[in-house]
Amino acid sequence: MERPLSGVERMMYLHSEQAPANGFSCVRLRGPLDEVELRRALERLPHRHPLLAARVIRNEGVLTFTTEAVAPIPLRVMSDDGSGQTFLEVAAAELVAALDRATGPLARFTLVRHQNGERADLVMTVDHTIADGTACLYAMRDLLTPEPAERARAPSPLPPLLTHQGSAPVRAVEPPPALPPPDARPRSTSLFAVETSEIVVATAKLASEPMQALARRCKERGVTVHAAACAAFGAAFAEVSGNRDAVVISSPVSYRHRLDPAVRDTVSCSIAFAEIHLDLTAPGSFWDQALAVRQQLLAWTADDKIFAASAAIEEASRAERDDVRFLERTRQGANRADLSVSNLGRQPIPSHYGDVTIDALHGAACLPGDIAVNLFTLDETMHITWATSGLSRAANDAVRRMVASAITRLGVLPS
Repeated sequence: MERPLSGVERMMYLHSEQAPANGFSCVRLRGPLDEVELRRALERLPHRHPLLAARVIRNEGVLTFTTEAVAPIPLRVMSDDGSGQTFLEVAAAELVAALDRATGPLARFTLVRHQNGERADLVMTVDHTIADGTACLYAMRDLLTPEPAERARAPSPLPPLLTHQGSAPVRAVEPPPALPPPDARPRSTSLFAVETSEIVVATAKLASEPMQALARRCKERGVTVHAAACAAFGAAFAEVSGNRDAVVISSPVSYRHRLDPAVRDTVSCSIAFAEIHLDLTAPGSFWDQALAVRQQLLAWTADDKIFAASAAIEEASRAERDDVRFLERTRQGANRADLSVSNLGRQPIPSHYGDVTIDALHGAACLPGDIAVNLFTLDETMHITWATSGLSRAANDAVRRMVASAITRLGVLPS
C-alpha cells in the first residue's frame, strides 16, 4: 500500500531531516503485564494503525508512504534503576535517536520494568510526521486492549489525506493566505539560544483536588483549563526571564474531531499551531489574561483559520517539487515562540485494561532551542511533562522555576 505524503506531512518530514526530533508518549502501568502478549499486540497494532508500520520512499521524486518490506515494530525491555525515573532518561534519548525512515517502521517501543515488579513504564517513540500526542494515546489504548490472538484481520489501508467529516476534501473556507516572498526570513523572539546538546525531560503534576477546583473556577469564569494553563505558564515564563511584558506561546490545536469518522482515531498527525500573544502590560486580573487567551484560541480554531493554514501548505507543496524551496516557503513570516503549551485535556482512553491500570501519562516533542510543556489529565489529575533541547544549565534551572511557579498559580487561583 502506498500514498504520497500530504503537504503538512512533507513539511514535518523535512523539518525533522534537518534536526532529528521524535515525539514520545509514556504510560505508567500498574499490574501484571505479560511481555509475550505485549509483543503479540504490537504485531497486531498496524492492522488498526497502518502508518506505524510504514516507511518513506521517493516515488518519481515524490515522498511516499509505503507498507511494503517493513520490519515489525520493535520492543526493547529494560529495568528501572530503582529511582522510578529511568523512563525520563529513556525519553530524553528517544527524542533525538532517529528512526530509519527509509527502512521503517516509524515507531518503536521501550518497556521499563520497575524492580518491585508491580509497575512499568511503556514508552512509545514515533516520527512526528505520522502522529501527534492524541494519536499516540489511541495507539497505546489499542495496544493495551485485549484482543483474541486468533482473530485475523486484514491490514487497514493507509489513512487518506486529511478530510472533513463526510469525506469532503479539506479546503479553506476563504482563499488561502498569500505566502510571503521567498526572501523573507523568520523572526526569532526566543529568549534562550541553543548552547548544548543536552535534552532534558522532567515531570510534575497537579493533584486531583486542586485540579478539580481549577476546572470549577474555569467553568465559572467562562474559560477553558487550557486557556488558564497558557496564561499561567506565560506569566511564569515572563517572571523567570526578567519580568518580560510580552510572551509568545505556540499552542498545538487538534482538528481530529473534524475529520471523517473513519480516520478520526487512527494514527496520523492532525494538528495545527496557534500563536498566542500574552500582553502582560494590559491591566486586569489573571482571569482577564485567560479570557484573552481563550478568545485567541477560538479565533485560531475556526475552520477558516485552521484549514486555511493547512490549505496554504498544501498549495505550496503542489507548487514546489524542490524540497528546499518548499520548506523555505512554509517558514516565511514564522515567529519563534518563547514556549509551547500543549494540553491534551481529559483523555478519551480508559485507565483500566483488565488487571492493568494506567497511573500516569507523559509525553513531549522538542526541537533544538524549544521549551515544550505538555499537559495530560487522567482521573482528575493533571500530569505535566516539560522538555528542553540544547539549553544551558542556567536556562534549564529557569525552566524548572517556571514550571513550579505555573503549577502554584494554577493551584491557588482566586475564585
